[in-house]
Amino acid sequence: MPHYVKWRYQYKSGQTQLELADWLATMAHPLPRGRPCLVGACDGTAHGRRTALCTYHRERWRRHRKELGMKDATGEDLAGWAAVQSPCLSGFQFTLLPLNPLLRREVLHALVQRDAQRPTLSPVAVRLLVRGLEGVESIAALPPKQLADLGYIDRNCEAHWNDVLRLVRAAFDKFRGIDPLDKPVWELADLGLRSRTRSGVRTVPRQLDTSVIRQDWLRRLLADWVKETTPENTDFRRFFRACAAASRALELRPSGGHDPSALKITDMDAVVEEIRTRQREDGTGPLSAGARNQLLTCFCQLLDFGRRLQVVDDLATGFARQRHHQIPYEDASEDMAGKAIPELVIAQLDAATDLIGVDFPYGDFPPEVVQAMLRTVYVLLRDTGRRPWEVRWLRVDCLDSDDGEYVLIWDNCETRGAPSGARV
Repeated sequence: MPHYVKWRYQYKSGQTQLELADWLATMAHPLPRGRPCLVGACDGTAHGRRTALCTYHRERWRRHRKELGMKDATGEDLAGWAAVQSPCLSGFQFTLLPLNPLLRREVLHALVQRDAQRPTLSPVAVRLLVRGLEGVESIAALPPKQLADLGYIDRNCEAHWNDVLRLVRAAFDKFRGIDPLDKPVWELADLGLRSRTRSGVRTVPRQLDTSVIRQDWLRRLLADWVKETTPENTDFRRFFRACAAASRALELRPSGGHDPSALKITDMDAVVEEIRTRQREDGTGPLSAGARNQLLTCFCQLLDFGRRLQVVDDLATGFARQRHHQIPYEDASEDMAGKAIPELVIAQLDAATDLIGVDFPYGDFPPEVVQAMLRTVYVLLRDTGRRPWEVRWLRVDCLDSDDGEYVLIWDNCETRGAPSGARV
């Protein structure tokens, strides 16, 4: 703009006949670099002789003086105001300068840790977070009540705030030598559990109250297992549920199960019975036999871990899985009328069998071959009563005879491929 104003003045006054492009190439000289803005880390250039502020901060300084009624501001007032101001930021930038040095280091540490765990970082959310933390001395030093009072922080940065709070408090506990597994409430994101995220560790925050495990030795055994094995989320969930079920069973015993050296085989019987009658969390019925067997296996593996690594030296030898501690598989009826296709629907399909496969492209097969194939599949499903996946794996020699009747041999997909048979 100064070059344009100078050329226009000379051109209008007749001092030059050159056009702007020619004048810039021959007559113009670079302007000297302006003074930097007084606000730290600001890339703006100070314009004017009275204040060393860029246009953006000069306007903010004017509004600040107007709000406080400062008519005669001194250089010390300007320097103190500029020392805590944020630079002029673009949409993808943020700054921690408004925070005090201690709080700035806490937030910076949390953001570095979060950036290694999360795929995204919102500069807008960080700016809102910084604005909400103005006046706070330290996140780690704030008591829980004052932390709860910071709920006025914008909801757009709620996820960032929760992560910053969790990471700062976890680092402060580590600095003081506090193990997160020694607390009654575990923060799962701080346990180092493995997951399928980009970082390979669990990052979703969730608190788990371990007080449901009443026995101290069982809770310590679970904590040692987490430290040594660094399990995945799904495995940890199974082991925790198994421990919670065992704790409920032991709590009803005469001794409460608090002394591991006094446990007997009858206590193990009670644990197995509790897992055998385990109900679903929504109360719709018992867990499947496979899920209950998984819980029992997890609990026995945890006991074996404690004995192998000598974590629980005084655990009674009789408190172990015996041969009669089994959860039998409950085979549901394969021919339940409630899951079968109604006869009315079968009659409608039989009446329209010639339409099955019409105008249905299937690779390079001719239309008549596709129709014959799909009609055959329908007849197999109707007459055998098997599932589509079981019909898919029928062998060529799937028919056998028994006393003059044909028997269909198929692989039952609900019993892990165990051969089954039905008369057809």
